[in-house]
Amino acid sequence: MNQSEKEMLRKDLKRKRLDLDVSTVGQNSMLIQKNLVGFLGENKTVYKKIMIYISILKEPILEELYELWLKDGINLYAPVVESETEMSVSPYKGKKNIRPGRLNTLEPIEKALPAVTEFDLILVPGIAFDNSGNRMGLGRGFYDRFLPKTRGLRLGICFDFQLLESIPHDSKDIGVEAIVTESRFLSCSKQNGKPRIE
Repeated sequence: MNQSEKEMLRKDLKRKRLDLDVSTVGQNSMLIQKNLVGFLGENKTVYKKIMIYISILKEPILEELYELWLKDGINLYAPVVESETEMSVSPYKGKKNIRPGRLNTLEPIEKALPAVTEFDLILVPGIAFDNSGNRMGLGRGFYDRFLPKTRGLRLGICFDFQLLESIPHDSKDIGVEAIVTESRFLSCSKQNGKPRIE
């Protein structure tokens, strides 16, 4: 698949997600949250520092789960767009403490100093993932540039239709170790030198 075909696939999947009605996004997001809780299971105390995302463009909405995690004393961090090419993270304190940022994203008001790059769990959104853990984003490369700086279990979050058997990728594309959708939890093949999750 060449670059133009990759862009066509990205555009098609983005359109399909935008075409989802609000009730479907809400219902399937609740199922994803339930599967996430199941994934964490009794080991949720291990995950004390989690990098989350704040949903845009009809991505799975996990904010209800974030509120529960905050009540459990888990430290959450959400992306902040620093420039046209770079992002960082800042502490997420809840829906009342976010504001519009660059590129029409919602970001935490509080600034993280020093920079945080080590997490127990990293929730990674995407336009598409495949069974090997490869990821396709919106095309700006923010996550591909930021994730190599981090440590933590990378967990892809998407709807079922966004999980494909295979997607085009190259050495710059950063993958995930596992994926959660509304119907399943997928443990991926070896990614970026990290072992398969059993």
